[in-house]
Amino acid sequence: MFVEETVEWTIPCVKCKKKKDHTKRMKLASLPKYLVICFQRYGRFGKKNTSSIQFSEELNIDKYLDTDLIKNERTKYSLIGVSNHSGSMEFGHYYA
Repeated sequence: MFVEETVEWTIPCVKCKKKKDHTKRMKLASLPKYLVICFQRYGRFGKKNTSSIQFSEELNIDKYLDTDLIKNERTKYSLIGVSNHSGSMEFGHYYA
């Protein structure tokens, strides 16, 4: 999501009148007090992604910020809980 992507552009530039590729990258423009992260674990046809996810107890999101819009804000979040699901999309259990 935060990776820079090349976008093919078929409309000419307003200034130079040339058609050229552009790049886009997403950045956060504001920060919530509490950050909730959800990982998409199911793909097409309900197939579950069983790969392991590992993360530390502290998450620094500084590199994902639009620094023109966000200045001098707390950019570190502490892990306070994890909820897991075991099973399929039709049946299973959540545990924390």
